Amino acid sequence: MPIYIDLSNLIISKSVVELRYNGGLDSFRDRFINSNNPRNQEDDELFQIAKMNPDEFNFQLLESEGLFLEKGDYDIINKYGYKANVDWLKIKFPFIYHSNCEPIQIKLAHHLASMTMDIIMKEQEKGFSLSQEINKTTITNNEFYKKLISQF
Repeated sequence: MPIYIDLSNLIISKSVVELRYNGGLDSFRDRFINSNNPRNQEDDELFQIAKMNPDEFNFQLLESEGLFLEKGDYDIINKYGYKANVDWLKIKFPFIYHSNCEPIQIKLAHHLASMTMDIIMKEQEKGFSLSQEINKTTITNNEFYKKLISQF
């Protein structure tokens, strides 16, 4: 991981989706991680469903497919007033990551979180997006991430 915190985030561990969601990872991806839902993301350990407000999430749909908030299957994180309610979820604003996240990805997220806006804006002009998830693919293919990692 990590995943950039959107306004309201429903965060689900991929291991839970694999075990409990009807149809597993592929079915979940087909429904939520697609071009119809461009703000939704996934990294190596997590899925994120992003909305403007927490009341927009379809909890009945998740329950009908086998996922339950009260069992700790997922957590709701809001950008303002964020707090993880499950032990497997960690937050270093503006990023969310799984407790099993690769250390280099966590280090990169912490570094990005400490960057000043002038540097972020300069990199955005070159095509970088702070909201791009950090995963094995992006740290291998993203030139800006590779440059930062080489400095660690």
